[in-house]
This record gives sequence, C-alpha cells and structure tokens, in this order.
Amino acid sequence: ILSFRVRIGDQTSSGCEQADVDEDVVVEYQSSGSSSFNLLKFLPYDGYLTAATVTVILPSEARTQATSIRWRQLESSGSGLDEWAIDTIVVLGSVTSLSGVTPVAAQTLTTIYSDNFDTEPTISNTMWAVMSGGTFSTPDCGSIDLSGLSSGAAFFNLSGPRYIETVALNLFSVQSADICSIV
Repeated sequence: ILSFRVRIGDQTSSGCEQADVDEDVVVEYQSSGSSSFNLLKFLPYDGYLTAATVTVILPSEARTQATSIRWRQLESSGSGLDEWAIDTIVVLGSVTSLSGVTPVAAQTLTTIYSDNFDTEPTISNTMWAVMSGGTFSTPDCGSIDLSGLSSGAAFFNLSGPRYIETVALNLFSVQSADICSIV
C-alpha cells in the first residue's frame, strides 16, 4: 500500500494559485527492467484543493526488487502558478520471510519506507532519486491554510517539469494488501 498527503492549488484567491484544466498530477511506478512508467493514480487538478490522504494498493507488477515511484504534474503554467505539494509518504506492507509465508491471520501491515519531510531530506538520501520544479520546504503561498500538511513537504511551484521520483525501492517481498489485515 502507498499512502501520502496531497494538495493541488488552493480554494481561495489569496493563497496558492489554482491549477487549471490539464494541470493534473499523476502517481506512477516503474518496475525493475522496465523503461517506462505505469499509472498508479490520477489526481485531478480540482480534486485536492485542501490536503487529503490518498491510499493506493500497489499492483503485483509494482512489487519488484527495484520499483521507482514518481509523482508528476502533467503541465503547469509556470513559476509561482499551479502549486502542489505532497507530504507524509508511507509504503506499507506485510513482508514474508525467506522461510515461508506467514499465515494470513497473523499478517499485519508495517511501514517499509516513509518520509514526512519534517527533517529536510536531500536527493542523495535513501529514498529520493530526483526532484524537478520543486523544493523540500514548508509550502509558502501567503496566508493559505496549510492544515493537513506537516511543517515540511515536497512543494512544487517552480518553472519547468515538476516531479519527484524515489530511488528503486525493494518491494518484492511486500504482500498484496488483499491478503493482509490492517491493525
């Protein structure tokens, strides 16, 4: 399971500029051995005017020994426009041991990878490979209400392509959520 907080634009005229049609954000994955990204979740430009938690079940094709996850804005109007932010990213799963599969009744979801951006990360840390068009900072849109986002986030408001991508994460032993129980 992939879980994260997201906000795209703002619902007021005094805060972040609202994203326009075609300035949606997508969450994608690239499996080991693949040269292209596949869609995990489409986040419409007008669907996250306030911060919300999004949860995505990772398909079996995404559970490889080297899977990258990318958040990307399809288009933007330029610097200072169509801002968006992600925060509190968590990959949850039930990891099986090499000696065998844990019975379904005993499986619980645990955190495999996470980043809440409260300590400013760097691209050279253990989770992030590349970032473009954004910064690791407190989203700054004037007087906007930032409730729902922590004191730090991956905030995108610069010109050019806007995306952030994880390093290749080992999700091979993460079991499907439909055979796990959440506690």
